[in-house]
Amino acid sequence: MPVVNLASLQDPELSSVSLVAYARHIQACECAFFGVVNAPDCTHVNGCRSVWTRAQRDWVQYYLAEAQHEIEDIIHYFIGPRWVVDEEHPYSRTLLTRWGHVISGGVATDEALAAGAIVDYATEPAVVGPLATTVTDMNEVHFYHADSDIEIIPSAVEITAGMLIAAIPRCRLVLPELADNPTAGLEYSDLDNFAEEVDVIRRYNDATNPATLVYPACTGCTEREATTCLQVTAPEIGAVRLGSVSGTPYGVRLSYYAGREFTDSHGRLTRWGLQAQTAIIRLAHAKMPHAPCACDAADELWQRDREVIVDGFGRPRRGVSPFGPEEGAWAAYAFCAAPGMELVRGGTF
Repeated sequence: MPVVNLASLQDPELSSVSLVAYARHIQACECAFFGVVNAPDCTHVNGCRSVWTRAQRDWVQYYLAEAQHEIEDIIHYFIGPRWVVDEEHPYSRTLLTRWGHVISGGVATDEALAAGAIVDYATEPAVVGPLATTVTDMNEVHFYHADSDIEIIPSAVEITAGMLIAAIPRCRLVLPELADNPTAGLEYSDLDNFAEEVDVIRRYNDATNPATLVYPACTGCTEREATTCLQVTAPEIGAVRLGSVSGTPYGVRLSYYAGREFTDSHGRLTRWGLQAQTAIIRLAHAKMPHAPCACDAADELWQRDREVIVDGFGRPRRGVSPFGPEEGAWAAYAFCAAPGMELVRGGTF
């Protein structure tokens, strides 16, 4: 599987809020949300049981990503770490990166742990493993539909004594070719609707030569480049120092891993992560021109976040936040404006 660099903020699918988390937030039956019917989990859900289509899921995913990017542009760091590749700066031995909360210099590197690992559907959730591994950080382990870049979110991952085992709810394993499900839904009991195997990879940070120095071109030749190391001197504000340099470069390109952790070492949302997730969802709702589905629970949340409270003259009572006048926009701005939330770098950002 190729290396995946997550630097592009134009990627409409890039959000730390998974569709699994969104379905939980709006009290939807997860299986129905992923286009599956007659699943046992739906009998215990008081909220939305309507079958979602791929178009609805993609529409929500787009607005989640757009909302997250707008929030990050104000707080100046990523919600959930990701990689930035070849960020350009005029040369200086000490620099401030574009994004704060820098963890390390480096690029994303993918290493295959298991290709075509069998999914066991004898229980719910389904099980992958045990698989022998030397990985110890569960956040580095990722699951994909075989031979694809479509990631699958497990409900639990455990690594014990060098053996990895993961639990994945069946409805998260709908085959990619069936993801555009009919409105009547896919049958839960038909295993032909679900992946027989998955690819398991380790995605980690390769900190080798994270900075590329750029030198002026000589007469009749092209620019010259050289690499050097990068030391993070003040992680929160993104202050870094380059390693040894020969000659006089005029520019530098930085690759680094940055962002505020969304989850703990066990993959569970932190308190801050929950606040961030709620802010993203509420702003996404404020941006949606219509409700994401016809379910009462989802519709009520969307209406709450789309509401604009006006005064006697029909003007927004609270004015307009940087994200808009809607209640969901104000909730997102309150998250950004909370003490210590926005990155401050002495006016030098």
